[in-house]
Amino acid sequence: MKEKERYAFLDILRCLALIMILYDHLGPFYAPEWTIAQITDTILFIPLHIIQYSGALGVSLFFAISGFLAAKNADDEKLIIKKLPYKILKLYIPLLISFITFYIYQRIISFIQPGFCYWKQFTGRQWFFGGTLLGYFEGAGDLINGSTWFLVPTFYFYLISTIFAKYIKRRPFVGLLSMESTIFVLYLLDISNFKVIINACSLLWYLTIPVGGMIIYFIWKRQLKINEAFIVIIVNYLVMIFGIYRYSQNYITPDSYGISIIYAFFILICGIAFNHIYQPKGNKLISKLATLSYYIYLVHTPYGSHLMGILRPHVPYTIVFLCCVIFAFLVAVIHYHLCNKILILLKIL
Repeated sequence: MKEKERYAFLDILRCLALIMILYDHLGPFYAPEWTIAQITDTILFIPLHIIQYSGALGVSLFFAISGFLAAKNADDEKLIIKKLPYKILKLYIPLLISFITFYIYQRIISFIQPGFCYWKQFTGRQWFFGGTLLGYFEGAGDLINGSTWFLVPTFYFYLISTIFAKYIKRRPFVGLLSMESTIFVLYLLDISNFKVIINACSLLWYLTIPVGGMIIYFIWKRQLKINEAFIVIIVNYLVMIFGIYRYSQNYITPDSYGISIIYAFFILICGIAFNHIYQPKGNKLISKLATLSYYIYLVHTPYGSHLMGILRPHVPYTIVFLCCVIFAFLVAVIHYHLCNKILILLKIL
């Protein structure tokens, strides 16, 4: 079986995660009174204790997939330091471009259609700090997009997993424990009085989700003994809970982010089982959508929200939602081709 066919199921999971996030961010988040939102709440989200209209589950699934793939790359000796800058830039440069293009876009629309525009209120400094992610270290976050926070723990994870890649390859049990211990030790850096360090530490607990994806990979590959798997799972859980209590207590009560994380791991495990039983071949449409998923994630909130503000007063929300999703997809396609040309020009691709 070809390698790309063996892992075709991950493309399906990426698309599923993307659907969850788009539904949350462009649907019930803005219109909890929407009939479809009421139905999904009643049938799915409330009974299953899924928070944020499945948005948290979608992000958790993306993180788990990242961990699974990182474990595979470590196992294949492809997780090496010299590739790390390129790996980060492949995500970071599209982020910068998405902010630049959206700034130009909303200025043009505001010129054509004068009136209130949410993004007019932000200063150049806020645009810069949002687009570069520096706002998360300052404590203000990203006020322009609001969905870019996940890149900070993603970059943390890339760095830590690459540093421990050799240990993970030689002895997954030792490598995983080393990563978990490192995350815990990094928590303790926030005892300093430096605001930047405290803010940098606040997103560290999310790393336990991709680490969970790595654990699932090595259990699947039978590279962890039963007792080793039990230990790394328990340690990872404790590190995660410690971090949530330390930085995000609202994710314990009233919202339980942990349940969404457990569901994400369960979905990944189901995907592996599905892959093992049916051995699905890659589908071009699903593969293309999975490839675009990052770009859709980058642009869906600002562009979708902007279009929503224009359409919502005039048409039913279901039509607004569909238009925003389609618009985000089209903008993402343009960004994908633009960014690819720039990345090739910079010799990053």
